[in-house]
Amino acid sequence: MSFTELPTAGAPAAAPPTTYAEAVAAEQHRQRTERERIAGGESPFLVHRDKIVQCHSTALRLQAVVLNLYNDGVWAKKAPVYLSSLLANADEEHVEVLMDLLRGYARRGENDREFLALGHQLAVARQRKGRRS
Repeated sequence: MSFTELPTAGAPAAAPPTTYAEAVAAEQHRQRTERERIAGGESPFLVHRDKIVQCHSTALRLQAVVLNLYNDGVWAKKAPVYLSSLLANADEEHVEVLMDLLRGYARRGENDREFLALGHQLAVARQRKGRRS
C-alpha cells in the first residue's frame, strides 16, 4: 500500500470553482471549517489527514513528524524530523498543519485514536515500502 492508497477522510469533493474569487472563497471556507472542527474537539490528525498522506516533500516531512510522535524509538533514525527543512519549505497552510498536530499531540498524546490510527497506517505503509525497495 502506498501513501496515495491510504483512504482520506472527509466529504466528497465539490465541483471546482470556476473563478479566482470562487477559489479564494472556497479556500477561506475550507480553512474556517478546519479551524471550527479542531476547536470543536475533532482530532487534528483526522482533520489534516488528507494533507499528511500525500506524496510531496512537505507531506513526507509531516509524515515523519507523525511517525516520530507515534514511536520515536523506531522512527527517529528511519524518518528523522528536520524542522528547519520542514519550515523552510512549507507554505503557511502546512505550517498551520504542523502546529495543529503538535498542539493536538500535546493535549491528547496517545489518547487520540485518530493519531494512533494514522501513525499505525503510516508505519505499516513505510515498512511495506521498505521491503519492496
